[in-house]
Amino acid sequence: MNKRVLVVEDETAAWKELSQALDRASYSLEWTQTGHEALRRSLDDKPFDVVVLDVKLSDMNGWKTLDWFHRLHPFLAVVVLITGADEEEPAGLLGASACLMKPVDGRMLLKTIERLLAEPRQHRVSRSMDTISNTIHVLKTHPASSA
Repeated sequence: MNKRVLVVEDETAAWKELSQALDRASYSLEWTQTGHEALRRSLDDKPFDVVVLDVKLSDMNGWKTLDWFHRLHPFLAVVVLITGADEEEPAGLLGASACLMKPVDGRMLLKTIERLLAEPRQHRVSRSMDTISNTIHVLKTHPASSA
């Protein structure tokens, strides 16, 4: 059975580039342009194996979408598409499995997804627990930011 990949990207041109790279790998691709729709689809009976998430969405802050994905599906592989190196740390703190800089190289995206799908489940568990520890540490360090 093909692995299911959800791409959350509000730019049609970017989606087309991503889908061309992933189509060649025979993944079962789905696309949504909004964070709300992505979260709704993630609650369907058939789970996604990987989510590719642009953090610059028009309807919902991509960071909130990532946080919700991590809360609802803590072991789901989420590849975050970022536009600057300063976005890598928040992505890690919120549970991203990997970060790729936009514009995304299709071969790099494919390799990243393949690596995540081949990853043993215990690595995802470990990464999830590290995320929880880091998030708690950040909240303790910056109590005003939790208001």
